[in-house]
Amino acid sequence: MISLRRKSSVKLEPLPLNITSLMDVLTVLLFFLIRFFTVNPMTLSIPKDIALPKASVNQQIIEALVISLSKNELRIQGHLVVTLEGGSFKKSDLAPNGVIIPKVQTYLASEIDKRKNILEDNEHPTNPAIKELPPGKVIIQVDKDLTFDTIKRLLHTATKAGHGDFQFLVTTIQQ
Repeated sequence: MISLRRKSSVKLEPLPLNITSLMDVLTVLLFFLIRFFTVNPMTLSIPKDIALPKASVNQQIIEALVISLSKNELRIQGHLVVTLEGGSFKKSDLAPNGVIIPKVQTYLASEIDKRKNILEDNEHPTNPAIKELPPGKVIIQVDKDLTFDTIKRLLHTATKAGHGDFQFLVTTIQQ
């Protein structure tokens, strides 16, 4: 009987796969994904009794000490430091010069000492974010209805305590 099958004697060699262009596209795609989905690790909780002012400036928030000043209280990192009456500091909470707030100055001075100690202890830190902790930087959340006199006392006290680099938190105006 005759075999109807043909035997194929042609052997195909595998073609080399050229993925250079594919790698270029994936690299560009990865770059854009990283660029647009980078999340700022600093999250702030805004107290309910603070209505922030609106502004059109949009700047990244840097890790820093957070001071919240409402019509009723002043909090640092969420800890109640001083209570206010009618949006103003009580005379009993002010120094004799009427400008400095001693409780706030003491608290801020202790915070700056803590941050300086962290930086000194971590001269060669494994976490690069530690070097991003500026000792004199503060983020200030202020109710938009407070008087400038009240805010000025806070700023003056913070500067005296060594925190002279301010960043005010505002609500972004939608355009």
